[in-house]
Amino acid sequence: MNDDDFNGFLASALSPPRRDEDLAFVGQVQQRLRVERALRAERLRIARKLAMDLAGLGTVATALLALSRSPAVSAFVSLNPSLALGMLLIGAAGWIALQAGPDSAGPSRATI
Repeated sequence: MNDDDFNGFLASALSPPRRDEDLAFVGQVQQRLRVERALRAERLRIARKLAMDLAGLGTVATALLALSRSPAVSAFVSLNPSLALGMLLIGAAGWIALQAGPDSAGPSRATI
């Protein structure tokens, strides 16, 4: 017996037995990959929506800051602080109602 024969014998003796593919395991891995792709797409959609919401909130905050520095608005707030507070609360409630609309209902089940 030469070295090649011995190496062949050793490889065949130490190699695991041949067996059929585990189709259930392959199916589970493919299902997990589909779920991961769907979750990645959903995370991307949420991140984009968050960026748009933050940009909108920043725009509204900047506009309110600029408006509050107006002399006419300052005079109105100093004369009617409770009315100004009520208007601010109504505006905040409106903003919350807009943000809690049907578009922000959460992840879509159709993608998973």
